[in-house]
Amino acid sequence: MLSIYHTLIANPLLNILVGLYETVALEDLGVAIIILTILVRLAFYPLFQKGLEQQAKMQELQPKIKELQAKHKGDHAAHSRALLDLYKEHKFNPFSSVLMLLIQIPILIALYHLFLSIFSPDVLSRLYAFVPNPGALNQTAFGFLNLTESYFTLVAVTALLQFVQARMAMRGVKFNDKAQQMTSQVLVFVAPVITLVIFATLPAAVTLYWLVSSLLSVGQQYLVSYRRANAEATS
Repeated sequence: MLSIYHTLIANPLLNILVGLYETVALEDLGVAIIILTILVRLAFYPLFQKGLEQQAKMQELQPKIKELQAKHKGDHAAHSRALLDLYKEHKFNPFSSVLMLLIQIPILIALYHLFLSIFSPDVLSRLYAFVPNPGALNQTAFGFLNLTESYFTLVAVTALLQFVQARMAMRGVKFNDKAQQMTSQVLVFVAPVITLVIFATLPAAVTLYWLVSSLLSVGQQYLVSYRRANAEATS
C-alpha cells in the first residue's frame, strides 16, 4: 500500500514540483509551491465547488429540517423517511462531503510530507529520469523568505484568511435557535485557531502552501456566496 502511495501520489507531486522549479519558476521554490498549489486546486476544483454548494444547500434546508423534527418528534422512522425525501427533492447528498474529504486526504498528506521533506538530501533521488536534477534546491523564496524556517506572520495571515472564508460562509444564514447560532459562531474560530497552533512551528514551505490554498478557498467561497445572493435576488 505504501509503495502504491509513493508511486501514484507522492512521487508524481515531487517531480511536478521540481519540474516547475527548474522551468517556469526560474529556480524559486516559493513560486513553484504556489504554482503547484494552484494546479492541485484546479484539479480538485469540481470537488471543492461541489462541497461549498452542498454546504450552502444544507444551510438553506435547515428551516425545513427543523420543521420535520417538530412534526415527527418521537417517531424516528418517520423523521428519517421524511428527511431522505427532503434530501432527494433538493438533490442533496449528506455524505458527499465525507466522500470528497476521503478523496482529498491522500493528496493533502502527500503535499504536507513533500513540503516538509523537500530539502532532505535523498529526496531528489526519487526524480524521474526526464526531470532535471538540480542537485540542491534553493531554500530562499522570493529573495528573502527562508522556506526552512517558521514565520508567525505567514501563519497569522493564513489563519485570518480561514476566518474570512468561514465568516463569508455564514453570511445570510438563518439560524433556528440561539444554540445553533452560538455553535456556528464558535466553529468560525476553530480552523484559524488550529492553524495557529499547528503551523506556528512548521517550515514556511508548508505554511506557504496552506496560505495559497486558503486564499483560493476565499475566492471560491466568494463565487458561491455571490451566486447564491444573485439567485435569491432574482427568485
